[in-house]
Amino acid sequence: VWDIASARGLARFEPPGPSVLCAGISSDGSLAASAGADKRVHLWNAATGVEARTLSGFHSSVWCVAFSPDGKRLAVGSQDRIARIFDTATGKVSATVALEGDPRGPVLAPDGQVVYLLDRGKPNDNPDKNQNGRLHAVSLTSREVMVVSDAGSRPRGLVLDEDRKRLLLFGDGAPVKGPANRDRAGELRVIANGSPGTAIPVVSSPERIEVSADGKSLDVLGLRGVTRLALPGLQPS
Repeated sequence: VWDIASARGLARFEPPGPSVLCAGISSDGSLAASAGADKRVHLWNAATGVEARTLSGFHSSVWCVAFSPDGKRLAVGSQDRIARIFDTATGKVSATVALEGDPRGPVLAPDGQVVYLLDRGKPNDNPDKNQNGRLHAVSLTSREVMVVSDAGSRPRGLVLDEDRKRLLLFGDGAPVKGPANRDRAGELRVIANGSPGTAIPVVSSPERIEVSADGKSLDVLGLRGVTRLALPGLQPS
């Protein structure tokens, strides 16, 4: 674990097993998680590097982990297409949901009541062959999939906007035939009520999102430039 501001190493973990496929850290920096091909999730004291707990019960490799904003729950996705939510204090499973497709990268909503997983689909620059991604919204109250929504072409990922308590989804625009396909705009959407909202055009082939140093704008960075959007409304600036 590294402190970003000082570039100083804080702790070192040595997970058992053949390989580590994913890792995460709680927002307060106290707890870290690692998982992989050993079919277990290892929780660590991020300050000391000492293992605090091992979560088991998986039937295949674990691909992704994500802490809730308060650090009390951990969402885990595994190769068997099952999403599990663990209580980090007790290590017990609070919810288990079977999913379709290949959803990965669980992100817990700011209110801690919904976990989102992204299936990237089968993107193709040929509109006739392109298969859009899908966004799975899973309720932690009912332990069921609330809705599966169209996530657009080649969705890159979900970003938690902690200051405004919202989730953002970004990816490519719909593919078109001909030379215009190369320069088609990307898309940014705000997740509302479990589903992506209206697409906001951004730079082509968006790769990451950053908040400006003064906190007044959101920069969407792509291979061919940057789109700056004013906060909080995300209007072009």
